[in-house]
Amino acid sequence: MKTKQKILEISKDLIQEQGANAFSYQDIADKLKIKKASIHYYFPHKNDLIQELVEFYSAQLECFLEKINCQCRSSSSRLKAYLSIYIDISQGGRKLCLCGILAGEILTMPPKLKKAINRFFDIQEDWLTQLFMLDGLKNQCARQKAKNLVASLQGAMLLARSRGDIGYLKALVAG
Repeated sequence: MKTKQKILEISKDLIQEQGANAFSYQDIADKLKIKKASIHYYFPHKNDLIQELVEFYSAQLECFLEKINCQCRSSSSRLKAYLSIYIDISQGGRKLCLCGILAGEILTMPPKLKKAINRFFDIQEDWLTQLFMLDGLKNQCARQKAKNLVASLQGAMLLARSRGDIGYLKALVAG
């Protein structure tokens, strides 16, 4: 793995575990045993790093959703595959969704990054809306159900983490 990808991977882990405002380039440098200048070479500012990370994370999500569409025939199997993403991300309640934790810090983010974070949630809501429409829901009802599910999943991840009980998330996913 190249240095830039290692920086992004370490940053993702740090953000998912402690938030964007709680980690520094020094934390990354220490983990990779490199100088901070090496990180600044790829990402002059912390927001540049986070922006690229969010865009990559969103692209990964789009690929995963496309894979679900190709591999799963029924809407129920598609929904089950989608929900499994959250269990995988949480790693037993230790981590939060990257954009979920960034949403909690959105007031400290520049406009371009805010837009990228919200796009991540839009991707999910759009996909879920289409999925619920396959089951016969009208657009407005399907959209509201999609928003409710995304919000519930993000909230369940927070509670699973704060209470040290992955059961909050598992119960919602099983649901």
